[in-house]
Amino acid sequence: MAKSDSDPVGLPAPMVLAMVICDHVWQDPATGKQTLLGCFEEIHANDFPVELPRVAVYVEMTGGRGEVALALEITETDEETVVFRQDAEVEFSDPRAVRTIAFDLVDVEIPKPGEYNFDLYAGGIFVMARRMLFVATSSE
Repeated sequence: MAKSDSDPVGLPAPMVLAMVICDHVWQDPATGKQTLLGCFEEIHANDFPVELPRVAVYVEMTGGRGEVALALEITETDEETVVFRQDAEVEFSDPRAVRTIAFDLVDVEIPKPGEYNFDLYAGGIFVMARRMLFVATSSE
């Protein structure tokens, strides 16, 4: 992952406070509060490749400075193959501020059963991974 030109040079990457994989992140229009719906750590499927029509990844961070480019990659752990990537940006007005972002992933295809990582990069620097198991289930 290459460093973005918009990231401040020489500054430390933000610290991740939380990273949760779920079905949906809903934001209350009146309060701005976010609700995570359908949190999970593994997926069972009869057939592979399996397509996930929609997956959300909720991330909470602090310690950032200015505008920070984010990238979320889903990587097959054994082969280190990236099967999906989504970019985003988050603005930190103060390094003490806590910022949240909800990645809304659409039409993610997982080629085969196994272990995958949801890798998060901030300003081109790896900051966190969440492991996800994709398990083949018998159709019998």
